[in-house]
Amino acid sequence: MTVPAVGTQEAKRRTPFVGGALGVARAFPVTLALTTVIVIIGVLTGTVFRADHQSILDAVGFDLEALKSGRLWTVPAATLIQAQPGIKWHMVLLVLALGPLEYMAGSLWALLAFFLTDWVSSILTTLTLWALAGMGSGTAERLVHTPDMGSSAAALGALAAVATMLPGGLAAVALGGLLVFLGASFTWWELDVATAHLMAAGAGVALGWFLRWRRKAAT
Repeated sequence: MTVPAVGTQEAKRRTPFVGGALGVARAFPVTLALTTVIVIIGVLTGTVFRADHQSILDAVGFDLEALKSGRLWTVPAATLIQAQPGIKWHMVLLVLALGPLEYMAGSLWALLAFFLTDWVSSILTTLTLWALAGMGSGTAERLVHTPDMGSSAAALGALAAVATMLPGGLAAVALGGLLVFLGASFTWWELDVATAHLMAAGAGVALGWFLRWRRKAAT
């Protein structure tokens, strides 16, 4: 089998572990960079800036007031800073989701999937909670005014894109399992968190279908 020349995107995807650590870094730059940044921020918020975390949440977190005022420039930072200080479970999920997506679709699409699915989720979740609050939900009324941030939705958005891009029936099985998990999560996560994860997964599925179409059109 002929291996494309090292340096091309196709070669990086086919031979990600050639060259040891350097080969991995070249094949997964986005996964490694985002994971490193998020872990460093997690360590800092869990130690040096722990006492300031609530003020950071108020300044950066996304809620109805941020949406109404058009304060969208803080959303990228809100994706990278977690709602709770310290290292969180979805940092592991990020590697498990973003790594395969970068391998399958390339670094640029992995980067776009991470941020765009979270940004879409932030806006749609806020609008959903606002609508539910208008229909009399006290929980939604409280949560729509609670600033939120974190990368769990971004990780699940990337995971949904990966599941959608799997071949044949694997995609249906993976998406079905993800949907069952997200539906059941409404019983243990707060309404805003569960809704954000569901919205991000929906955006990830849409992106995954686009990437499937793009890959098919290129062949």
